[in-house]
Amino acid sequence: MARAGYLGSNVSRNMQIPHGVRIMFKRTGAGTNWIDMGDVSDLSVTPLAEFLEHFSNQDGRNALAKRILTNRGVSIEATLNEINAENLKLAFLGGNTSNTASTVKVTTSEVVAATIVAPITTPIWILSDDPAGGSTASVLRVVSEDGDTLYPDYTVAGTAGSYYIEDDDHQAAGGLDDLPVGTKLHITYETELSSTTGTTFTILDDTSVEGQLQFQIRNMEGGLAQILELDSVTIAPSGAITVPVDAVQQLPLTITAQIVNGEFGRMHLVDV
Repeated sequence: MARAGYLGSNVSRNMQIPHGVRIMFKRTGAGTNWIDMGDVSDLSVTPLAEFLEHFSNQDGRNALAKRILTNRGVSIEATLNEINAENLKLAFLGGNTSNTASTVKVTTSEVVAATIVAPITTPIWILSDDPAGGSTASVLRVVSEDGDTLYPDYTVAGTAGSYYIEDDDHQAAGGLDDLPVGTKLHITYETELSSTTGTTFTILDDTSVEGQLQFQIRNMEGGLAQILELDSVTIAPSGAITVPVDAVQQLPLTITAQIVNGEFGRMHLVDV
């Protein structure tokens, strides 16, 4: 039995420790195509309530006589952690999408291992395999097995079975010409893919992104799950799109609810 003056008797069950957050979004005009925004962090929901207050001073002292709700709304700040076409379109207010071959050059870089088999003529050496993946590449760095950094000015070329590394700028001496046959090398090379098939969209083309939103918050130990449905929202970029070299890239968004037929949406509480 609940104690007098208390709303509930099971305090621990009413404590919410979020264990899962999922945001679903459906663009206006997208039919039944709901999009799962994927992994989300830094989610905050701010109900907006602004009041007009009137104070009476009939007895010579101001006293609150009336408080009227004048503005209401819901604002959501969310940071998306999954980088895909749909999330990037939201973050960049992307326009029309095409899935055709593009001419954008995509640079790839990879460290591979190779072994000097025999010198042809200094400064050209035959390698045991193809460090360029079967294509001409620009070598960015050559490091021997013991960690010595050699000259970075090399080109990998050749055809299947006869790949070689050539010292471009140190023809007379230095580089690899003092390394014996069998020396193992770690080669970092760079290649450019001149044509790739992917998704392309124009950026900053839409004035806003509109649709419906649902997000779910589940409790770590069961209890109430909160499901918020918003009938009409606009999504806009919010702050910098960070691109850290050693952490997760993130896409911050601001989601603003709009009223439809007198309602913003519904909150469902489900005992799970």
